Amino acid sequence: MLENIRPVLHNLDPFLQYMGNYVNELQAFFANLTAATSAHQTNANVFETPHSNDRRQYRYLETMQVLSPESLSVYSKRIGTDRSNAYPLAGAYNSLPGGLSVFEGGNCANSAPSVTGPENEAVSGTLLELIQKFKVANKPETANEVAAPACNQQGPNPFNGQSTQYPHAVYGGKP
Repeated sequence: MLENIRPVLHNLDPFLQYMGNYVNELQAFFANLTAATSAHQTNANVFETPHSNDRRQYRYLETMQVLSPESLSVYSKRIGTDRSNAYPLAGAYNSLPGGLSVFEGGNCANSAPSVTGPENEAVSGTLLELIQKFKVANKPETANEVAAPACNQQGPNPFNGQSTQYPHAVYGGKP
């Protein structure tokens, strides 16, 4: 039976070869996944529940929301503070303190969006002021004040004998 599925499993070779370059990133992913899902707490509302002896452990997911213009709204095109990279090179996160590389830097010159009023039932005037104060979005009448990460163009991605901007997974020399 295993001999019959060998051709199918053989198609995974390019994927596994590519993932072999990202051992540190895979280890970090599973370590972070374990850390984020390991939080638990005993029921704190013991006296407010119908069952006063309820001492069950509750698990919850620990995550962090990054406060940036992208977290406030959905934009029709990429804004100037966006530094996404769908194909980071192996070891790319080692350069985190100096700024991560970008896949395509065409939007780096764009400014961050501005936030305007008037306040309404969903967004208070105080919230609009805080968004501007903490430089999450620009004030309408000012120049770009929102800090953007460095815009470092990523180099070519060497994989499977080719050096291109993104990896080309080929099997047996045929794309």
